[in-house]
Amino acid sequence: MKPSPNILTADEPFELTRSRTAIKTSGYWTTNDLRLRFKVSKMTLWRWMSREENPLPQPKFKGKGSQNRWAIEVITAWEDNQETV
Repeated sequence: MKPSPNILTADEPFELTRSRTAIKTSGYWTTNDLRLRFKVSKMTLWRWMSREENPLPQPKFKGKGSQNRWAIEVITAWEDNQETV
């Protein structure tokens, strides 16, 4: 049985969110990972991707529902840019 991509292994880096949820810090985040990280809905993520100024980057891999995958380093770079805008 293949392990879930959201389950961390002992050698993967992670951070704890304010709600004490472990989030991977390398590889890919799902839609639900981003929702937890930013405390927003799926609709808000879509709106952020649609805006003209500093849009949320498109997912690296697209699928149905939460199957989208965003490269973590791309999202963290986007976050850093948000703080300067």
